[in-house]
Amino acid sequence: MNDHILLLIIAHPDDECMFFLPALTHFRKQAYTLHVLCLSTGNAGGLGAIRRQELFYSCSVLGIERSSVTVIDDTRLPDGMAAAWPLEVVGKHVEAAIEKYSATTVLTFDNKGVSGHQNHISTSQGVLYSIKKLRRDPSGQFTSVKLYMLATNGFLRKYIFPLDLFLCFTTSPP
Repeated sequence: MNDHILLLIIAHPDDECMFFLPALTHFRKQAYTLHVLCLSTGNAGGLGAIRRQELFYSCSVLGIERSSVTVIDDTRLPDGMAAAWPLEVVGKHVEAAIEKYSATTVLTFDNKGVSGHQNHISTSQGVLYSIKKLRRDPSGQFTSVKLYMLATNGFLRKYIFPLDLFLCFTTSPP
């Protein structure tokens, strides 16, 4: 049994490369099988079909097969900076994807959504809701799912890249 199966859960096409590329590269090097659940087509500007295809292409460049990418098109999960998504709806899609891919590890946004985008925050909340629910599952089927969340940096740290890079290299353990 492969115990290295990662499910990346994102809100929109482009989140995989914009926020998670270094983590995906790390997990790929650790011989994880990678899967992606994208909770919307990113259709706020009417470009959902194009963005979906871009996600498939981006994932193929990362070595993720098209059959390992699920894009949800649910009217209850509209793309938009201020659109909060229902916890139960996100949770239903998350639980289905964990089961579909037999995920042992889940990677997603933290509770601040990295950029403060409400869809990212709802993604994080829905994933937490599902993981807590699955860990309490009496069947024990999902009790070992590990959860990793991308940490949101403060406003200042986001915009002082050169100094931050220096601080990371000088303060990180060897």
